Amino acid sequence: MAKDGPRIIVKMESTAGTGFYYTTTKNRRNTQAKLELRKYDPVAKKHVVFKEKKV
Repeated sequence: MAKDGPRIIVKMESTAGTGFYYTTTKNRRNTQAKLELRKYDPVAKKHVVFKEKKV
């Protein structure tokens, strides 16, 4: 069972449409907005924007 607290696990899904994703944590007290990060997608073989989705 997950502990209660400010940190939650989020899924960062590629906007390239490859289905590739990263999982990470974020502190919901400090970052209420959804994350958008530019990371490497090995399926597309380039850097693309990853957006936060529900786990």
